Amino acid sequence: MRLGDILEQVEVKEKVEPDKVYKQVGVRWWGDGSFIREENAGREIKAKSLYRVSPGWIIYNRLFAFRGSFAIVPPEQDGCYVSGEFPTFKAKSGIPNGDLLCRYIVHCLNSPQYLQLVDKQSTGSTKTSRNRFNESLFENLTVRIPNKPADLKNAVDLLDRAGEFRAQQKQLVDLAEQMRKSVFAMLPMD
Repeated sequence: MRLGDILEQVEVKEKVEPDKVYKQVGVRWWGDGSFIREENAGREIKAKSLYRVSPGWIIYNRLFAFRGSFAIVPPEQDGCYVSGEFPTFKAKSGIPNGDLLCRYIVHCLNSPQYLQLVDKQSTGSTKTSRNRFNESLFENLTVRIPNKPADLKNAVDLLDRAGEFRAQQKQLVDLAEQMRKSVFAMLPMD
């Protein structure tokens, strides 16, 4: 299905107020999800407006989409903000299993085959610093979606579990490196 047929872009634009504190969200590369990247008072923000996000929405970084910067906004980021470089989408009303479908789509978009396509379609003056994947390109992507709701749920559950294993693997690699450095620090020296 074409993403534009099942998703709609959502923009909750707000004027930046100087005394309000804004938690701003970013999206990690390689499918590692969104995160709160900074918290600033409005007077410290150059933009005149920001966009509020809600849980369950698809969010991506237009500038680094080709590096797997697609995510679902988690509940703890409800009411946080993004700049215009982070478009947000949700399932259109009436689409069955919209939340599950959004999660499935994000898994697909962060897969090697889709990232290759996103990379080819991204445009800009410099490949690594100005290449953008705009909203119309996003909406024109097609994704194969399981026909049966149970198959969709099984696919998302399996992909979520694989993501959990990947996170655990990264933690183990980090712990092994910390252990290695600690042992090296204890080695006797002249």
